[in-house]
Amino acid sequence: MAADALLVAHFLIAAFIVGGLLLTWIGALLRWGWVRNPWFRYLHLCAIAFVALEAALGIACPLTVWEDLLRGGLRPESFVGRWVYAALYYRAPEWLFTAAYLAWTAATLATLKWIPPQRAQGRNRARHSAAAQGFTLLELLAVLGVVAILLLMAIPSYQHKIVREQVLEALPLADIAKGPIAAEWKAKQKFPANNAAAGLPTEDKIVSTLVSAVAIEQGAIHISFGNRAHGQLKGKVLSLRPAVVADAPIVPVAWICGYAPVPGQMTVQGQNRTDVSAEYLPYKCRAD
Repeated sequence: MAADALLVAHFLIAAFIVGGLLLTWIGALLRWGWVRNPWFRYLHLCAIAFVALEAALGIACPLTVWEDLLRGGLRPESFVGRWVYAALYYRAPEWLFTAAYLAWTAATLATLKWIPPQRAQGRNRARHSAAAQGFTLLELLAVLGVVAILLLMAIPSYQHKIVREQVLEALPLADIAKGPIAAEWKAKQKFPANNAAAGLPTEDKIVSTLVSAVAIEQGAIHISFGNRAHGQLKGKVLSLRPAVVADAPIVPVAWICGYAPVPGQMTVQGQNRTDVSAEYLPYKCRAD
């Protein structure tokens, strides 16, 4: 229910961004005074500017991320949720969305010039008055100030996005160790103590542009970040530990990433040496 409510709120914000500009154009033709309300116009500009900024920087929409967390990655099941989801999300290349957001932002800025907002008393003046000719310096500075604040808010999120992407990029390197470890458990019901026991190179030879070592300790895989990894990751470790059903070796090994909980009826092996901050980890590696 909470996820559906968030989805509806997301839809209403999107409708405000799209419909606000269309209503401004229609209202200007029909002489609707409320479409020149400064609060309405500048709030609309801030909304589309924030969306365009997120798209340009490659930042996922916070509302989408929040909804995904509430649903556990599943699509909505309720009637309202399915209807709103279908109206809000559709498939297209990312560059197309970014271009559309930027174009809508440019159109909103142009509309502020062509159909300038006015205070209530200003709407009763003659259309050729100076107040109706475009931006005042104070209004322009206010808009630039809001955009600057949004930019400052988005930059840290963009840095977090870079770090999270590097974590995801590094994880597949552990796959070369998962096979031998799982095979050892299935055949002998034990785990290799180290890289040599698993038939793998020494830890400092399993590397990539983001990983400086991959070590095996009692079946657990420890990924050490280094080389060209982000400063928030260098020197940090992410552990993947095998979880098994002790009396049923036929059950495949499950890999517990970072701080993730252990499935019921399974026993986890090895030490969790993860010290990467949870905010940088993918959902499957977090405790929540």
